[in-house]
Amino acid sequence: MQCTVYEASGKAQTYARTLAAERVIGEPGPYRWETEVREILARIQNGGRVSGPECSRVIDWLKTLPEAAAAAALVPGIYQVGDDVYKVQRSRQSGRLYAQKHTGAGFDYDAGRGMIGVLRPEHLMTTVQARVFGQRFGMCVNGHPLSDRTSRYFGYGETCANNNGWTYDPHLVPADFE
Repeated sequence: MQCTVYEASGKAQTYARTLAAERVIGEPGPYRWETEVREILARIQNGGRVSGPECSRVIDWLKTLPEAAAAAALVPGIYQVGDDVYKVQRSRQSGRLYAQKHTGAGFDYDAGRGMIGVLRPEHLMTTVQARVFGQRFGMCVNGHPLSDRTSRYFGYGETCANNNGWTYDPHLVPADFE
């Protein structure tokens, strides 16, 4: 029995082109299937013939990628989602943002993989959250120990305060603190 494969509808191809325009399509990965999906996407974008199943594969893949608008709105800094803390940085090589997850012992790139598509500007850590983090772990959100009285009071150091727009004024530390 022979299976008939139909060409993808115009609507499906338009949807794939729209998704491609809205998503962050990074550098190709090492996987053969990803190379094949990228080739199919190129055919769709150039008006070539694509089967329905091929178009579906492209759409499914594009849906897994982070939205460009969400990723563009992020800035380097410290983010918190629930109890999880992430440091967002810009890659020196590609210039793209990536996230590292705080594991209790430091920040881990692999643990934060894929979070750029999940993090939102509203997850940017507040002064209060940074203070709670510092007091809980005994270190600043950047991983440095809280070595002086002012840093221990605020829960973060002067550098982090300056980088994130957080309050850091030694005059605000109560006289009876430590």
